Amino acid sequence: MRLRPADWLLLVAAIAVPITLGLDWFTTPDGHESGWSSLGWATLALILLAVVLGLATVVLIAAGARDAVNLPPGVFLAALIPFALIVTLVVTLLKPGSATGIDSGAWLGLLALVALKAGAWFSIRDERVDQPSRYVEPPPARPAPPAA
Repeated sequence: MRLRPADWLLLVAAIAVPITLGLDWFTTPDGHESGWSSLGWATLALILLAVVLGLATVVLIAAGARDAVNLPPGVFLAALIPFALIVTLVVTLLKPGSATGIDSGAWLGLLALVALKAGAWFSIRDERVDQPSRYVEPPPARPAPPAA
């Protein structure tokens, strides 16, 4: 099945989020810390769950799965990612541990999370009816009622 632009955005964002976690997020007295080492396990768990749901949604859409299969991960992602984004933003602004500054990797990571949200939102808005999985055979016509 062909991926739509929203699905491509979802795929690129789901790949970009873990990459941005490897960038420098915070400045410390000893140097720099990446998102992997400084955000904490709970925040990372939320982010990684969102990434896995994003990748699962894209894989299911690409495989041509029916809506009953490919919509639940996308809907759960669209509901989860605002919470993950807010938690990540708060943790970033509070500068965890001994961090003294916020580096550009943090802003790129937050931007990638926003792109993941946008991709999830637009991906579940598929209104196309030309897909084989959306074709519905109309029921046979009912006979006319008897004349009174």
